[in-house]
Amino acid sequence: MRRFDVESFRRLLRTRVMGQACYAFDVLASTNASMHALGRSGNPEGTIVLADQQTAGRGQADKAWISPPQCNLYVSILLRPLIAPTQAPLISLLTAVALVDTLRQQGAECGIKWPNDVLIQRRKVAGILAEMELHQDSLAFVVVGIGVNVNMTQDALQKYLGPIARTATSVQIALGHEIPREVLLAALMGNLERWYHRLITHGPTGLR
Repeated sequence: MRRFDVESFRRLLRTRVMGQACYAFDVLASTNASMHALGRSGNPEGTIVLADQQTAGRGQADKAWISPPQCNLYVSILLRPLIAPTQAPLISLLTAVALVDTLRQQGAECGIKWPNDVLIQRRKVAGILAEMELHQDSLAFVVVGIGVNVNMTQDALQKYLGPIARTATSVQIALGHEIPREVLLAALMGNLERWYHRLITHGPTGLR
């Protein structure tokens, strides 16, 4: 295990917007919580916050997202789409599709348990938590949190998850080898930018 290499990630990045502004931390309580503060302070769309470890990571329904150090991806992205608040759930859908594209490009056979989970062989490998903030009746921004089990072994899953480890997996387990997190995140930013552009330019119909 090693720290996430931000400079290596930046060299791999091929996007116009997504990930170009990057805040990286060894430890955070929650990347989503930190990104909400950055969103309110006016940070640009595409800004990301990533952490090597979270102490209070959250999933759907405020469930804890176990976030051990230096092995997984814990990242939040700031989006400012010009869409109605009622269309904000589409952000979760496009993020799930972008993540599946990314994992398949690495050789992992995976699918989506709509709308927020990504599965490999029916075991959860990633989760998505999208949260919106409103300004009066308009959408101010959306924070998209993504947690991916990247380089956890089966023993590590058992150590951190206990009995529910049987319902989880990792990219490393699926592929049989470690994968650089920097490569995975750079690819994810590219796929996310592509799908997000489709939503913004073609609307919900284009995304569906």
